[in-house]
Amino acid sequence: MFTVESRLFLGTSVVGVVLAVAYLVGTHDRMGAALLFGLAVAGLLATVRSLDIVPAPSLTAPPPRRARPERSPRATPWPVAAAVGLSLLLVGVVVDTPLMVFAIAVLGVAGAGWLAEAWRDHLDRTRPEALLATERVVFPAGVPLLALVGIAATVISFSRILLALPEKAATGTALVAAMAVLVAMATVATRPIRTPVLLGGASVAALAIVIGGVVAAGVGERTFEGRGVAPVRVVAKGTAFNRTSFTLPAHSGVEIRFDNRDSAIQHNISLYSDATGTKPIYQGDAVAGPGSRDYRFITPGPGTYLYRCDFHPTAMKGTVQIH
Repeated sequence: MFTVESRLFLGTSVVGVVLAVAYLVGTHDRMGAALLFGLAVAGLLATVRSLDIVPAPSLTAPPPRRARPERSPRATPWPVAAAVGLSLLLVGVVVDTPLMVFAIAVLGVAGAGWLAEAWRDHLDRTRPEALLATERVVFPAGVPLLALVGIAATVISFSRILLALPEKAATGTALVAAMAVLVAMATVATRPIRTPVLLGGASVAALAIVIGGVVAAGVGERTFEGRGVAPVRVVAKGTAFNRTSFTLPAHSGVEIRFDNRDSAIQHNISLYSDATGTKPIYQGDAVAGPGSRDYRFITPGPGTYLYRCDFHPTAMKGTVQIH
């Protein structure tokens, strides 16, 4: 019989497989895909371990349940935390993306805490049939959904950490993290651990990774190690690019060194898969002139792509041949 824990672990395993396949197809990064597959395998092992074997029916009547005592509503800090997260989000829209990511994490934690506390208070005054529906429908669907959000935030934050580290340090960090995940899940599957301790440890680890991801996003990505691909230099002057076409290798980490020489005018470089510019592949941050920025990204498959300035899409555009 599936218990609450087994549903959580099974949902984690399924999400890990889906994310691994999507990550491998989208980035062709086998290291990251292996990490996600490892998470899926560990979740499957924990699922098998946490299955509940239904005992034989007893001939004696179960003891009557005692009614829960009524509790008065308690003061909660979660609305204040949500207000702080919303304020940070509004500031992040104006300031920078890392602050927006941190604000979204604060809002997620505040919303989950507020919902859990309200649910506990409401549980004392809920009818038995509503509790039964909650246990069979709401909770089994909500737990995997919350797990998906938590896994996505953790994976994205961890990827930002790996991108900010040097190549060898990133490889070592990924291997250590994979071993830590396997050891932790094996420990959970084979030894009895109290639920508050387990949730507390997982929350602390996830929060540390999210904070590290925010810091890494603020630091920026490392310079891509040389793979025989020379950086492409593009200059914007007089509301025009100095080149209307260039070539890039397929499925490779590339760098475009963009120099905006138009004073007090914003430009950027974005890559699109269609000629009308409705399907973005990469959208670079705006650069106010005079200024410069290095754009780094993974190229898609072979083909002809549109590149343009999103602020001046008709006057500043060209083509990129990827082969």
